[in-house]
Amino acid sequence: MAALRWQTATRYYQVKLQRDLFGGLALVCSWGGLRSRQSQQKRIPCADLETARKLVRQIGRQRRRHGYVFQVESQPVLARVAIPRAATTRKPARMQASLPLFDD
Repeated sequence: MAALRWQTATRYYQVKLQRDLFGGLALVCSWGGLRSRQSQQKRIPCADLETARKLVRQIGRQRRRHGYVFQVESQPVLARVAIPRAATTRKPARMQASLPLFDD
């Protein structure tokens, strides 16, 4: 699914919303140094989409307080997924479903 990313000059923090094996939602947060191969990751289980939205907003506020800047990707993550030619006139259903998570 789509990812949100914040960066400073030397660090990054990224959040992805994913489904787990049992169909539940989980936020996967990863962070580390831009010039380092070392990073860390944690999964935060979410009861529903509204809980995930609240967590993403809270994480975004905290990242901004710590000096991180939100990074806008030039190409959305879901746009990199191969789409059959017949479906190129519409957005993929997965993309439409994930966009409300990121409204601020």
